[in-house]
Amino acid sequence: MRHGQNRKEERRFARKLANELCKILDSGKWQVMYLDMTGNPDVCQEYDLSEDAVGQIDDELGVIFIDFRFDVISTLVHELLHARFWGRPERTILSLEKLVMKYLTAAQARRLHKRSALLLITPDSPEGRVVAGKNPKRKRVVCMLTWRQRHNAQTALELLKSRSK
Repeated sequence: MRHGQNRKEERRFARKLANELCKILDSGKWQVMYLDMTGNPDVCQEYDLSEDAVGQIDDELGVIFIDFRFDVISTLVHELLHARFWGRPERTILSLEKLVMKYLTAAQARRLHKRSALLLITPDSPEGRVVAGKNPKRKRVVCMLTWRQRHNAQTALELLKSRSK
């Protein structure tokens, strides 16, 4: 009886934590960029990333970098846990990731995927070039848009143009 009760509490904690991670994406502070990071030193150097990582977080820019060749949801959960529990040891983050992934529901996975898709920037998008610092005319600033603003692409582009002036 005691063992079942512990599992129930563990499941409740993991699902609550997964909902918190969705709220982190809803906050509008973060953007997500998919890159081919593994074995690609040029990309890693351009974005100042570790070559052996499959995901990395840049708190200053508010960007979560994910290697799309690996498990995207698991990597996203891992990096969002870093955002939620900033400064915690990697071992703690890995155990929390394992717990969240064990009890993640299909609805929660869908929410994470949909919200990250709304925040997605690519290396060739205007936001991605700003993150990389490729465009010398622009300051190295990332536009922080909420996921609702991203829903309307035209509004997002107009906002980006007005901020770059």
